[in-house]
Amino acid sequence: MQQNNQIKQMSSHIELAQKLGYAGLIPFVLMAAAVWFLPESNALTISQYFIAYSAIILSFLSCLLWSAALFTQTDATTNQQKKQWLVISISFSLIGWISLLLPQGLGIWVLMTGFYALLRYEKRSLHTIYPDWFYELRHWLSNIVLCCHLSVAVFLLVTS
Repeated sequence: MQQNNQIKQMSSHIELAQKLGYAGLIPFVLMAAAVWFLPESNALTISQYFIAYSAIILSFLSCLLWSAALFTQTDATTNQQKKQWLVISISFSLIGWISLLLPQGLGIWVLMTGFYALLRYEKRSLHTIYPDWFYELRHWLSNIVLCCHLSVAVFLLVTS
């Protein structure tokens, strides 16, 4: 009975994580579409909002590395790996912050590169830590986020 409750609780946590992940796409998708349909002055403001939201989400995602470093208890994970995860985590947060200080046309590319690099790094370094459902979720969410970045980047190129 207790094991059944644990499985149900875990299942509900996974379901909530998936729903929240997809909900987090809504601002990306809406703003990436809005820049193409609003007057240029409004669209440039929306693209700045997009970049700010993107920087926050990149920083949020990099915290997954921080958590893995602090809470992973496997024999396959060395202290050196954990130290590396902590440093890399902070690096991606700083990349997000720096992107806010750059011109929009450059900041969007920095963020896009950051999302791609973080996903690649996680797949390479945390393959024994993350469950399969999480990798699948991260893959789909990140690909949609990258497409949204590309849309805003093209808009900024076209309007500059």
